Amino acid sequence: MKTYKLFNQSTSQKILLGLMLIFVTTTSYSQQIIQPKVWFGISGAANFNSYSGTTQTLNSTTKAPTAFHDGKSVGAYVAALMELTPSKVWGMRLNVGY
Repeated sequence: MKTYKLFNQSTSQKILLGLMLIFVTTTSYSQQIIQPKVWFGISGAANFNSYSGTTQTLNSTTKAPTAFHDGKSVGAYVAALMELTPSKVWGMRLNVGY
């Protein structure tokens, strides 16, 4: 009568290698990385506006002297950014821009 092995040697080696990789990865992520508590940076953006049509009455009480016609514009936004993170859960940001 023949006996069958559940796993051959090649399969057990692959399982062992997989477990070793999982534990190595878990160990490397569990080490604490020291991060700064205050971060400084800048942010910027562009604002594109496009209007097509004509309007002269802005609201029920305000009327422009001449009508507005098709308009397009581009605006820029630049800001200084400071982020404070005293703990892993709580923090605050200050973004001052023009």
